[in-house]
Amino acid sequence: MSEALQRCRRIDMVDYEADLLLAWARLHHAQGARQQAKADVTEALVIANRSDFRTLRADISNLLARLELEDGDHIAASNDARAALNDALCDGPPYCYKPALEEAKHLLKTLNQLPQSTHVE
Repeated sequence: MSEALQRCRRIDMVDYEADLLLAWARLHHAQGARQQAKADVTEALVIANRSDFRTLRADISNLLARLELEDGDHIAASNDARAALNDALCDGPPYCYKPALEEAKHLLKTLNQLPQSTHVE
């Protein structure tokens, strides 16, 4: 994956670079390296924002929301989950990105069930 990412960066191939960074972020998250996962997914979001890949941005925002939730930053997690929900809606049902939409809804439901005292101000 490292070699593929380097090649994408050399030729500014945005569509694959963000996907690769998201894959790295998921791998680092699975390995328990949350800080590296957060760095990777944040970089992926910057790249995805330069394009109009809404479904990719939805996946990226969902992972970022999950990382923020795990870090206890519930406001940032809520903002990221809402961004994922908005991107995943696309043109609305049935023309939506259902996996990311369901994940965003689940994250928002989880955040709404937390006691108010746990929210970061």
